[in-house]
Amino acid sequence: ALVRTEGAPTSIPSIVSFSAQSTAISVGRAENNNVVLNDRKISKVHCRMTLRTCKRKGSAENEVMKRLFIRDSSTFGTFVNGKSLVKEQWVMLQDGDVVGLRNPHGNASLGEYRVKYQ
Repeated sequence: ALVRTEGAPTSIPSIVSFSAQSTAISVGRAENNNVVLNDRKISKVHCRMTLRTCKRKGSAENEVMKRLFIRDSSTFGTFVNGKSLVKEQWVMLQDGDVVGLRNPHGNASLGEYRVKYQ
């Protein structure tokens, strides 16, 4: 799940959950996104996130884990822990990562959402 951070706008959902029925979301300024953020520095479709099942490295055949992946498709950038993502490239998110939709200017703790695995 994504949990809204303290400094994030209250207009965005406080929790964004992923499930077997809802494995992908889009975030952006356009009304048809799952998470809508009306801000001129947010692109119409700013980023996409998807929940994937991955095999845990060095584990038994049947041992899998669910991990969230993010892809930036914005003009101004999407940030994880204060670092800009490479555009249109999927990146795996770790528990506790902070996702920023606006430039945090290098501050790793600034962002709209924190990743929380159940």
